Amino acid sequence: KVVQDITNRSCTRVDVDQSGGLMATALIKIYGTHDNVQSARDLIAFEVSKVSPETAAEICGGQLPLSVSEGFDMGGGGGYSSSSADPGYDEGGGEDSGRCCSLTIPSTYVGWIKGKQGAMVREIEAKSGATVEIDQSTKDEGHCTVHMQGDEEGKRKAYGFVVAELLKVADQPSSNMDCTAIGTKLSLVIDSKFVGWVKGPKGKVVQDITTRSNTRIDVDQVSTGGASAVVNVFGTHENVGYAKELLAHEVSKVSPETAAEINAVVVEGLSSSCGSSSSALDMQLNTDYGSSSAGPYGTITIPSAYVGWLKGRQGATIREIEAKSGATVDIDQSTKDLGSCTVYIRGPEEQKRKAYGFVVAEIMKVSEQSGVPLDGNAFGTRVEIPLDPKYVGWVKGPKGKVVQDITNRSCTRVDVDQSGGLMATALIKIYGTHDNVQSARDLIAFEVSKVSPETAAEICGGQLPLSVSEGFDMGGGGGYSSSSADPGYDEGGGEDSGRCCSLTIPSTYVGWIKGKQGAMVREIEAKSGATVEIDQSTKDEGHCTVHMQGDEEGKRKAYGFVVAELLKVADQPSSNMDCTAIGTKLSLVIDSKFVGWVKGPKGKVVQD
Repeated sequence: KVVQDITNRSCTRVDVDQSGGLMATALIKIYGTHDNVQSARDLIAFEVSKVSPETAAEICGGQLPLSVSEGFDMGGGGGYSSSSADPGYDEGGGEDSGRCCSLTIPSTYVGWIKGKQGAMVREIEAKSGATVEIDQSTKDEGHCTVHMQGDEEGKRKAYGFVVAELLKVADQPSSNMDCTAIGTKLSLVIDSKFVGWVKGPKGKVVQDITTRSNTRIDVDQVSTGGASAVVNVFGTHENVGYAKELLAHEVSKVSPETAAEINAVVVEGLSSSCGSSSSALDMQLNTDYGSSSAGPYGTITIPSAYVGWLKGRQGATIREIEAKSGATVDIDQSTKDLGSCTVYIRGPEEQKRKAYGFVVAEIMKVSEQSGVPLDGNAFGTRVEIPLDPKYVGWVKGPKGKVVQDITNRSCTRVDVDQSGGLMATALIKIYGTHDNVQSARDLIAFEVSKVSPETAAEICGGQLPLSVSEGFDMGGGGGYSSSSADPGYDEGGGEDSGRCCSLTIPSTYVGWIKGKQGAMVREIEAKSGATVEIDQSTKDEGHCTVHMQGDEEGKRKAYGFVVAELLKVADQPSSNMDCTAIGTKLSLVIDSKFVGWVKGPKGKVVQD
């Protein structure tokens, strides 16, 4: 990845020749214009300087250029500032002070900050978006300087991660460094049964907390013997305080009492103005997500018996809802003894609306199964649609992608019940708010209309709504235009003509354009970003109409792909269609030795 990045940034070709063996001297070969080759040389020197400034200087002919010796400038202009005597976030001075900051560290800590083969530095760069370089020119004096360069937010993130690693290495028994001036270590003891909530599936939750708070978090389950665990948080005082709030928020989903205990822990060195309070968690979350849980989509009261279902196994359902909506979902169980709990949804209004829809969908699902009565009609409903099994594949799509897309777009839960057997009538069950269920119903009808407009009309209660009969509008408003007599790119007329185009094709070509189970149509939609629908209402007259809908660029791309497929099928011996008015076929004869260059690795070049 690094050499690819160097190649892309310098517009050169860089080959690494290790033909002499892995342990022999390697040759880095750079090809390009004079200026570009010099740029690639500097970039290579910059990468090598992270582990060996001497070798980097040799690459540059005996002396590091400014871009390497003072930090390679990713954005042009400026250089690294000098760090102050006291370690900390230092902007330096001068007109370029906004572009970099620096931190002085003991020389013995350089290996830890770098990590194996520079892995730690690269990880910090990836998470922060800043560039991190370690100046070892003063290592003989017992210290080195870490330079961080980039935009303001990137530098602050990088600084936080670097300080977190310093606090970690300073916490080792062999270290005698006092880092209290720049950060702290916080140890939280929690019951081992909450560790899964803190870590999350495959460690994703603790990774997310680490990334958002710019800290390092270690979960120690060994030294405590298993009954409890110690969560160690390293970082600046403010970042550790933020990480503590995020950890408490995760634990509050299963134990508000334990979360309150975590919030009560004082972060050493953190000023009282930044400390915890009774509303600290809400304040921090509201800062992150832009709004509180107020508004029509902020809270839902549910029976206590529904909590387990809504949480899912180890909180999987809540996490899925959060991932699909972008909002934060929290369940307050403080009133569970009264038979009810409250779901709080935090985030921007649109994200809360989505999360609210998904939560209601799950409530309607569990109310069907739990045996606990719920007057759900006030905010949700359930609809069952019988469907011929031959159309189930169109609703599900390849690997279930279509039904997942319908679920995500309508903020509902859609289950396909084929318990009666693959050849029996299937039941499509939709759960959610009244409006969302109707939206999902229209989307399902739209998919089915691609193969059977009659069945689609039945799904919608006897008549196709505008969104299906005139083409489902992905962006709101408008409909499909009528194609002209001559095949070609037609915008139609009227005020909405800019939203769609159409193409008339022989009915016999529909199968080719659709592809197996609609695969070709879906591929064109994926590559173009437009929506493609085939109107077969005129198939008895020998022709059908392909409608393409979306933004201007998406429609033109889709039109091109559709025409390409038409030209391909028209090129078959059995075809007598003349497509010269809309496109052509070009045949190029090349030497077979060039085929690999045209195809590329695994066909990637020709696909591109």
